Amino acid sequence: MRPLLVRRLPRRRVIGAIGAAIVVAACSSDAVSGPSTDRNLTLMLRFDSMANETNDDARAGALLQIAQMLAEGAPVATGATETNGSTQRMNMIAELEVTDFNGVPGDSEYTVAAWDGDRARQIVVFSVGSNVVGVLVGTAGISGEFIGTGSPTVTLGALGASCTSFLAYTPIDVEAPLPVRCDLEPASVAFGADTVHQVTYALPAQSVAGIRVEVNIPAP
Repeated sequence: MRPLLVRRLPRRRVIGAIGAAIVVAACSSDAVSGPSTDRNLTLMLRFDSMANETNDDARAGALLQIAQMLAEGAPVATGATETNGSTQRMNMIAELEVTDFNGVPGDSEYTVAAWDGDRARQIVVFSVGSNVVGVLVGTAGISGEFIGTGSPTVTLGALGASCTSFLAYTPIDVEAPLPVRCDLEPASVAFGADTVHQVTYALPAQSVAGIRVEVNIPAP
């Protein structure tokens, strides 16, 4: 597995806002092919609208995090999550974002985000990097985050086809940097159980489909 390093977080992103702590969000999937243009655009605009309708920073951050991945072309599918030991199927999306400094990889972020239904009543974002684990929950009545140490399993597969980008349609408050390149990339992932507001969340071992995005930051 390539090393997961630290990346600057978007303005409204909540998980991992501790100095250089990396945040990872991944996506479990039944297929590696991307969704239709209409699906990505519809979901991106819906999630952006819902983010602006809530005063809950944790939920808004999770919604905008998913909208960013939709804009960059991440495929949407379904996967398994666990809440208090009970397994459920949820929509999922995944992304590894690598930041290059003058062409040299400097930090990265991998994101597994899961949500249920069109209105995303429950959102769980799993993240990891440099032995730092994050779990962001954006559910009505149970919003918050866990940040701690851990060693989830994230094994990246071979790169696939280029992503289909929707960045030209990105709302102004969805912060998605213009990538140097973007490719589909499967992974095998598993996140152990962590507790947020007395509710325990986990991502059982499974194959996921996501994207690998590279962005470049020139030296000052």
